[in-house]
Amino acid sequence: MPTQSELFPPEGSQTSEVIAASSAAVARVRAATSPGYSDASAAMAHNATQRPQSGKRAMPAPLWLQRISLAVLVTFCIYIGLLLLCLPWTRFWDQNPLLLAYPPLARVWLQGATRGVVSGLGLLDLWIGCAEVLHFTPRRRPQNFAKIPIRTMQKP
Repeated sequence: MPTQSELFPPEGSQTSEVIAASSAAVARVRAATSPGYSDASAAMAHNATQRPQSGKRAMPAPLWLQRISLAVLVTFCIYIGLLLLCLPWTRFWDQNPLLLAYPPLARVWLQGATRGVVSGLGLLDLWIGCAEVLHFTPRRRPQNFAKIPIRTMQKP
């Protein structure tokens, strides 16, 4: 059975350590009380108590991949935004087979307020696409300048 200090760590301890310790304690309680509880879950809880290596950050994606993903996102936002902005005011919105089958839905669907809300979502989507382009700042990979040879000017 886990002790009180395992379940309720003292004040000032770090949150990740608290979560890891509590998950390990819960795994031990389950293992002790449940006959069908597997050892794999206990091993996973043990691995959760080990601290990750600090100081290592994930490397950002290459610059070309960041730019391609931005282009795909902006293209998608502009396409969907224009579609939502213009579609409620076309004949495809009025002559929809779904509306002909359900007249109560047609009353709500054909109101100007519903069309305005859908067009507003289109404007919001266009705004998001333009904001992504304007506020794009690529995250560059850190360079190891120790490997770059330094050339000094030599006098003839």
